[in-house]
Amino acid sequence: MKRFYLAIAMIFVGVSVLWSQHANVVWDTPSRNSSESMPCGGGDIGMNIWVEEGDILFYLSRSGTFDENNCQLKLGRFRLRLSPNPFEDAKDFRQELKLIDGYVEISAGGTQVQLWADVFHPVVHIEVVNDRPLQTEIFYENWRYQDRLIRKGEGQQCSYKWAPPKGTVTYADFISLENLSEKDSKRLLFYHRNAEETVFDIAVAQQGMNEVKSQMMNPLKNLTFGGYLSGENLEYTGTSDSVYAGTDYRTWGFRSLKASKKHHFSVVLHTEQTETVTQWEQGLKTTWQRIAPQEKISSKVVSQDKKQTRLWWNAFWQRSFIETIGETENKENSKVEKEAGNKEKSDAKDALKEITRNYTLFRYMLGCNAYGSVPTKFNGGLFTFDPCHIDEKQAF
Repeated sequence: MKRFYLAIAMIFVGVSVLWSQHANVVWDTPSRNSSESMPCGGGDIGMNIWVEEGDILFYLSRSGTFDENNCQLKLGRFRLRLSPNPFEDAKDFRQELKLIDGYVEISAGGTQVQLWADVFHPVVHIEVVNDRPLQTEIFYENWRYQDRLIRKGEGQQCSYKWAPPKGTVTYADFISLENLSEKDSKRLLFYHRNAEETVFDIAVAQQGMNEVKSQMMNPLKNLTFGGYLSGENLEYTGTSDSVYAGTDYRTWGFRSLKASKKHHFSVVLHTEQTETVTQWEQGLKTTWQRIAPQEKISSKVVSQDKKQTRLWWNAFWQRSFIETIGETENKENSKVEKEAGNKEKSDAKDALKEITRNYTLFRYMLGCNAYGSVPTKFNGGLFTFDPCHIDEKQAF
């Protein structure tokens, strides 16, 4: 009986692995813009990843990052540039979402870049491996470097919906360069902090509930969210301003001091309601010190975290999945069926595969918020992108 159950388990795991490879998303060309981005995440973190004009970009989201207007803000946009650049006019470009292990891999010309989110700790990792030394640049891009007026239509993403009061703004983030004890070592601190007065107070007054306001949970007051961007072998190159998707932004840039075959960058995140910014920063430092006990990223800790994260995704896919009959048959069988005149049968199988795959990919995106502080939002969740690519009137 034990042998029987062991055999069933082995078959189950084997089918799960084969199935996940079938559902992987693979692109052999770069993207035009963020509307052609690929989801990646874990725990409560979501990234939109794409390659545009040779640069690797990603938006970063996290569950529960609501501002003073109850709008779920992105934490920023990140850009990685390599020199010499293997992704410009690459003949062997490949970008793949590897579902079984829950990460995205981008490769070309002997260069391999892996991006993944730690399921158990709020940290994003960017790992670069190349067969010859490369220079790297990494940029943090933020459009909230100044207060921004919420324009007509933009209020859809916050509690005001289509009727934000005139003059409603999204307040600026705090962004600062920090020096570490190690020579030439720096990290970038960025965060958004809500004021004591938020849309919560307006809603309570509007509903005539001020008398019981003190008994109500206020999820927005002093809520602070952000993190550190860091990496080894980096020098700060300053700020610059530009425009992307119709929105102006400011960039904070870093460049590697020397070429190397390996590069590693991390984004450590923290979200908490605290009475003071100092208290919030201490929470962020605690998360940072776990992976960088001596203000230097520990490769041993990162390796352990990667292993645990991939084991979690492996178990996630083995716990349950849907497979349609005939889904694992090869393409040759489908071709034979079509040539034999069984086009309807072949088309039906193809449709089943597509439905199953779409379900699988949607389940992956839900799995990226498995440990989120709030449920996944229905209209894009952690993976929204610039709406101007869908409707040019919405240049937000």
